[in-house]
Amino acid sequence: MKKKVLIAAALMAMLGGAAMAQGTFTLKLGGGFPLGDFADAKADYNNGFNNLRWGLWSKHTDGGAGLGFNLGFEYNMPVSSVNGLGVVISLDAFYNGLNEDLNDFFADFKEDLDNGYDSWSLTTPNYINIPVMVGAKYDLPLTSGISLYAAGAVGANIRIITPFNVTYEQEGYYQGYAISGTVEESTNIEFDPAVSFAFRLAAGVTFAEKYSIELGYYNLGAGKVKDEIKYTAEFSNNNYTDQSDKQKETLKSITPTLLTLRLGISF
Repeated sequence: MKKKVLIAAALMAMLGGAAMAQGTFTLKLGGGFPLGDFADAKADYNNGFNNLRWGLWSKHTDGGAGLGFNLGFEYNMPVSSVNGLGVVISLDAFYNGLNEDLNDFFADFKEDLDNGYDSWSLTTPNYINIPVMVGAKYDLPLTSGISLYAAGAVGANIRIITPFNVTYEQEGYYQGYAISGTVEESTNIEFDPAVSFAFRLAAGVTFAEKYSIELGYYNLGAGKVKDEIKYTAEFSNNNYTDQSDKQKETLKSITPTLLTLRLGISF
């Protein structure tokens, strides 16, 4: 883990130093389309949470990620000895919510919360991936102002998963038993960040030596899902003792893999 953090820090330092070199800075914006296990999850609300096949809930590798967005920065430093070849340093940020199956699952869960509780709130997790990479890019001019390019890079990815939280309040009942007063229950799951080896491949077309359309593939590396689950129950009637419980768990690894389609503008 320490080695991965050092790699990420070194690449960040290189990215900062690149601004001092002669080259081209490109801003890229587009979609991040999850692939393979990262896009999958088996969610059938008729079977409840116990049969939820989702790597943030149970020991599976399915990420359940939905269509997301990407913002990227790239610095291309030409290699003077080879025409068209450049060294590229990049920093990206991906944001992905949940896929359709999981959104439908939690929509059904919300209906049950509406029917069973006086008030409630629910926050579901999202994925944030921040890869920092260094690699090579080759430009092949076609006609005046138009060129094709291909690029590849390796580096480190920082994966962040936002918390899951559900809170609900009910009067007169606690876990199926009649009580006097109200109880507010809360379950919060916080996920540890993960650092992993990452790589990307890309190809695109540049117009007017400034604008580009790019198709890319990102494999952001396998990272274990580690979380901490906190449960609390707070009673309005002082005759009852507030409850709390906390536990940590380690699930399987999730590997964010994405296809990107991006527009770029160079400066």
